[in-house]
Amino acid sequence: MDVNEVAELLEKVASGAVTAEEALQAWPDTNKNNHKLAHAFHELHHFRADDDIREKDSEYDAYQRGLLRKLAADLRA
Repeated sequence: MDVNEVAELLEKVASGAVTAEEALQAWPDTNKNNHKLAHAFHELHHFRADDDIREKDSEYDAYQRGLLRKLAADLRA
């Protein structure tokens, strides 16, 4: 899986097409060599862990989904 595919995966999580758990299972084992991938992986863990908070707080939900989209764009840059 290359960075463009990872970016697409992040966008799918942000849109709700794929769960964070599914994305984490599909994640490539290249984080050690790429700071952007490592950061995105870390934020995806937060996204998965904060399901309950996002359900109660629509602003936080929008923030986290926006962050995943930004990380996807950063990976493509």
